[in-house]
Amino acid sequence: MIDKNIQPDYSTKEEKLRLHAALPLLAPAIATAIGAAIGLTGTGLVLQKKIQNYFANNPGALDSIVSKFGTKPGDQPEVEEELKELSKPTTTPIKTWEKSFADTGTKVPEKLPEAKGLEVPPQEKVSPPGFQKAEPLGIDILTKDTVDETVPKESEDKIKNKITTWEDYFPTIEEATKAAKDVGGTLREFEEGALQKKTNFKKLGKNFEVYFDKKLVAELRDVTDLRKENNDQYKNMNAYNLVLLDSSGYIDDLVESYDGMAYAKEQTKNLIANSLLDKTKSQGDWSSLREIFQNLEYNKKGEPKDVAEEHKRFQKEIEDSRSKKALGGLIDKPLTGRSRDI
Repeated sequence: MIDKNIQPDYSTKEEKLRLHAALPLLAPAIATAIGAAIGLTGTGLVLQKKIQNYFANNPGALDSIVSKFGTKPGDQPEVEEELKELSKPTTTPIKTWEKSFADTGTKVPEKLPEAKGLEVPPQEKVSPPGFQKAEPLGIDILTKDTVDETVPKESEDKIKNKITTWEDYFPTIEEATKAAKDVGGTLREFEEGALQKKTNFKKLGKNFEVYFDKKLVAELRDVTDLRKENNDQYKNMNAYNLVLLDSSGYIDDLVESYDGMAYAKEQTKNLIANSLLDKTKSQGDWSSLREIFQNLEYNKKGEPKDVAEEHKRFQKEIEDSRSKKALGGLIDKPLTGRSRDI
């Protein structure tokens, strides 16, 4: 390092010449820094020349440079020479890519054609399992088990007694719906009316047997005397209990009571129609009248077959018992006259 206590005399010509000669040796980075410090701009030799002239004309400004950079230009020729060497280009610039490989004969590779990819013939295009396109559903879906499961499906094979409504009057349900709409009604109302029309009554003593489609489904039992005994008769009208068919074939399911014969018959028809349209499935010990009617076997008289046969056997047993008693009484009685000698 230069001894800062010894200050050169820049007024002498020799000192100016030494300074003027040392400045061109500044490395580009140092020259840029010094130029910025003294307010000069430029690059390369132009900047070096500006710095050289500036210090030649203003030698006193070197003190500020010493305070920033710790030395003056020319005080360390070895370092400045080393910076000069480091600032030189280390290689020859390459103008073109292919010239950098001139000794190997390498050429610029030609552009390859773009790959089009593997094309699968139309007849060989397949989809992996689980991704096949669903085929359109035909009208036959209406006959499959995949129809809305919220509506109970009835097996035609198991039904012994079919319940028909609009089928008795129209070929399709669409025509029946339109006909009902044309008269200001609904298909449901049309079906109820069709079932009520097929509900009839047969008088049996004070009671009435109720038949649907000529098959026994209920009874209207006269309970007028019972009401009188209990002081519960309404306006001297006959009272009736509606008792429906149960799953065993017996009329044993009391559901409603009515006052007045005409009213009782009217309400019975309404209740029978709605019950036969109810598609609710059996739950526990309860079964709908629709299911009971469809599954029950009837004889030719329209009576539940098993119950009718049981009644027939019971009546036969009673008749046989009476015959035995009558015959036994005649044998036990002593014969008169000489009949004993027979």
